[in-house]
Amino acid sequence: MGFDTGYAKFTGEDREDNARRAVAKLRGDFQGLKPISVFFFAATNYDPLVLAREFKTAFPSAQTWGCASGGELTKGAMRRQTVTAMAFGPDDLEMIEVVSASGCDRDKAAADRLFAEMAGRTGLNMGDLDFREYVGFLLLDGLAKYNDQLVERMGELTDVIIGGGCASDDGLFRKTPVFHDGAALDNGAVFALMKPSRGFAFLKTQNVEPTGKSLVATWADSNQRIIWEFDEKPALPAFAEAIGFNLINGDFDQKEKSVHELLHNVFSKNRLAAEPESVAREGITVDALVEKMIEWPLALIIGGEPYIRVAVAAAENGGIRTYLPPIEGLRYSITRTTNLIESTRNALDRKRRELGSLSAVMGCNCMLRQMIAHTQNSVREYGELFKDVNAAILDSYGEVYVSVFSQSTSLILFA
Repeated sequence: MGFDTGYAKFTGEDREDNARRAVAKLRGDFQGLKPISVFFFAATNYDPLVLAREFKTAFPSAQTWGCASGGELTKGAMRRQTVTAMAFGPDDLEMIEVVSASGCDRDKAAADRLFAEMAGRTGLNMGDLDFREYVGFLLLDGLAKYNDQLVERMGELTDVIIGGGCASDDGLFRKTPVFHDGAALDNGAVFALMKPSRGFAFLKTQNVEPTGKSLVATWADSNQRIIWEFDEKPALPAFAEAIGFNLINGDFDQKEKSVHELLHNVFSKNRLAAEPESVAREGITVDALVEKMIEWPLALIIGGEPYIRVAVAAAENGGIRTYLPPIEGLRYSITRTTNLIESTRNALDRKRRELGSLSAVMGCNCMLRQMIAHTQNSVREYGELFKDVNAAILDSYGEVYVSVFSQSTSLILFA
């Protein structure tokens, strides 16, 4: 068998029943197949414990693994409130092994534990593997605070490229478990090591371009993940000034204003409620500036490539809270969002030419890119970019490649 994908949508009030019905529907979709592994992800309207158990019962001979999601892309469309699954057959992969661990947050040995279990199951030392033959996929609890440390430790231990991302829950920020062989793990990680039978490639992409402007974090608190000062000025007004706005002062002492709140509400509005440009340039409120953080994300430029370290909130007293730990003295590039469809299409076309063919895609797409698709009225077009390929892409709270970044897409593409 080759790669196959399917999805189910049940939105009743009984989340346990939704989970059972969804897995039954997918078992029927994959009837006649004998998958060696099933990757799946699901929205918040499905009970995670029931879902994990039902998948293992439905596919007892397969490794079943996945996570919670805030949106699902498959069958050529961006979807919501679904369970989406990808079945792998023996013709697709020479090998796949999946391991998991719980209690990963603050555990500096979590990556070592995962790799040790992988070695015990496969006899393969991650440090010895050829990155041209093997590829990894990592799923993390999206509410864990130290996911970047786990990912960076993995990079120290192996040359294998690892993609993936952080589980999400549709902007609720309440519970984002990962799943493995019948279990739903909080504060956990699931790692899959694959040796594809044919060619494969990895793609990290984002729709931003550097503006040429930058800010140095002259005072930052890595533990609280707050930048207090840029260029020895309060971070919030310094950021506003750098992107061409004047911040209206006086409400720094109010409660934290968060991109998360915007993310939770945007789908009912279907657009960002930004102030008119003429009004904003005379003075911009903190609320409006938080919305601008998505349009003008902070990034590190590494090898000419932007890696977005997104600002997620206006903290009290003029600070900016970041998704990932800021480093004092680090220079952040200010980027600006560009056309989502054009940038993604160009990136996919390059990889398609590189591989010669494209049969399947799996990966993670930032929830903020889903928001951008809504604001640019390109939801349908974005899904259609993947209409000719088996795609299983979840909306995430951070994407994995070398470290954890945001407002990006991290994909593994199979020839």
